[in-house]
Amino acid sequence: MMLKTKTALRDEIETITAKHWHKLLIADEWLTGVAVELFIEKVSQPKNIKRKQQRIVIADDGYCWLQIIPSSKHWWLTAIFDNNNKLVECYFDITYRNDSVNLSFVDLFLDVVYTSDKKIILLDQNELEAALKDGSIDRNIYDIALDAANDLISDLNKTDDFIHRIWQYHSLFSEVGDGK
Repeated sequence: MMLKTKTALRDEIETITAKHWHKLLIADEWLTGVAVELFIEKVSQPKNIKRKQQRIVIADDGYCWLQIIPSSKHWWLTAIFDNNNKLVECYFDITYRNDSVNLSFVDLFLDVVYTSDKKIILLDQNELEAALKDGSIDRNIYDIALDAANDLISDLNKTDDFIHRIWQYHSLFSEVGDGK
């Protein structure tokens, strides 16, 4: 398994055929970094994932992905809003490095999902274990990933206003004229 670099424009998702985006700097008591809102105008077919026997649409015509890129954390948040502006879920990629200039991150396999009903799910720990076993990452990077995921889960469990913050960031893009 190789470490992959992903970008806010999500060019790796081939089913997204038309999109536009905007970015804003964020500096508040919760975090410092960049917010990018990716507006998915058109897809060739909806992108679905299956989680716990449920099919979830994460990309379709009119969807919006709010991506939060913190400058000093090992995660990258993608909050997915459907074409009715309903929050579908918040998906955290655990990262080795975030680049707020090039709007990219190095993915460390491990993911945390915060569902719209406030459930927290840890995903892909098996991929992280496999990367350590096959030498794609060393013990230090493995520990960074686990520590980041555990810290994030602890932070999410401590806060009652996480979803409110996401809506606040999402609403900032309405002020620049592209929000829903």
